[in-house]
Amino acid sequence: MTQSNGSNKANIASAYEAIKNAIIRQELQPGTWLREQMLCRTLGLGRSSIRNALQILASEGYVTLIPNRGARIVSFTKDQLGQLLSVKTEMEKFALSLSYSSYTKETWPT
Repeated sequence: MTQSNGSNKANIASAYEAIKNAIIRQELQPGTWLREQMLCRTLGLGRSSIRNALQILASEGYVTLIPNRGARIVSFTKDQLGQLLSVKTEMEKFALSLSYSSYTKETWPT
C-alpha cells in the first residue's frame, strides 16, 4: 500500500524537523554519519521520507551527502560559527526594529 501524497509530505516534514532540531540542539554532533536505517527506526518513518529530508538538509547546508556512504553532519570552523552568529544577531535586530516600528502609542502593550 502506498502513502498518499499529503501524508508523505507530512512524513518528510516530520523527519526534516526532527533531524534539523537534533543537529541544532547538538544531540547529533558535527562530523557524525547519519545512517538511514537508524533514523528510520528512531523516527518511525520510511526510507524515502528520511532520504528526502536529508536532501533538504543538504540543500540548506546542515549535512553533506556522499554517494554510497550516506549523510554527514557539517562541521563548522570557529570563523564560520562567528559569521553565523553575526548574521543571526543582525537578523534579530532587524526583526525587532520591524516589530517596534509597527506599534503606535495606542497599540503599545502595557
